[in-house]
Amino acid sequence: MDRGSITLEYVKSFFETIREIGATVVTTKGCRDNRPEDLIKHMDRLAFAKTHKALAYRQPEDPDEKYALDFYKLHRMAKEEVVIKLPNEKMMLASHGQDIVEERAVSLEEAKAPMLRHKRLKRVDWLVIGHVHRAFVDKEKGIASPGSWQLPTPDLKGLVRKGDIMRAIIVEQSGEISLV
Repeated sequence: MDRGSITLEYVKSFFETIREIGATVVTTKGCRDNRPEDLIKHMDRLAFAKTHKALAYRQPEDPDEKYALDFYKLHRMAKEEVVIKLPNEKMMLASHGQDIVEERAVSLEEAKAPMLRHKRLKRVDWLVIGHVHRAFVDKEKGIASPGSWQLPTPDLKGLVRKGDIMRAIIVEQSGEISLV
């Protein structure tokens, strides 16, 4: 997988996994998700992955193309931040976090301080952000990050490691939070 690229195979694998485990997915907008032209570029790459752009529209012949629509819906449902009531009655705030940790190329310890300030400001039990691209769950402090779906960009080289890529935060029925 290239830095910042997304393929139909990756999207298909993601949605098949979500269906297989029966998960509910909450999405938040990332740094560049307010730019419609970026979404259109990604959608073009997915929609035309197995065909060439045609002069006239034809019904898709490949059943896998439904995953491009799944990706579009997931992206369009994304909010700036989402407050989630967990099964154990605790409150979690999910945000991409670019306004919380402005400089993502800092050590994880340096990133945790503004996360804790924001968590206190919002009066939630948990804060989960993705902006730092490093996967961790700090149960004692109530902060976490699912890591990154892509290889690190140049500014994060040396900070983002293999174990940070393609991870997810899972909230169990008990309210227990883990990284998988």
